[in-house]
Amino acid sequence: MIEIWQAAAGVAASVVIVTGGVVAAVRPLLRSEFVPRTQHSELEHRVAEVEKHLPGVPTGQDVRDLTTRLGRVETDVAVARTSIEGWGAGLNRVERMLGLLYQHQLSKGGEQQ
Repeated sequence: MIEIWQAAAGVAASVVIVTGGVVAAVRPLLRSEFVPRTQHSELEHRVAEVEKHLPGVPTGQDVRDLTTRLGRVETDVAVARTSIEGWGAGLNRVERMLGLLYQHQLSKGGEQQ
């Protein structure tokens, strides 16, 4: 009977030694995978702060809508630019004609004196 207890004690000791070795081997891995409680509470606080601002962040659909609007604005600006450039050419012609008329009037005025 004593031999059975000795054998059981040997098995129990072996189990304790193996379990201790496994815990010693796994513990560094667990430390690298999980954060300590103090850092965890800090991270929870930071996540809560970020989540407060999430409702104001644009969604993907909002960004797509803005992109579409921006495309329309770019087209409108291009059309307006073409129109303005056309007006500029017309104004240059009018300015040149007015200059010629002004010179003609000045030269006429100089002849009368």
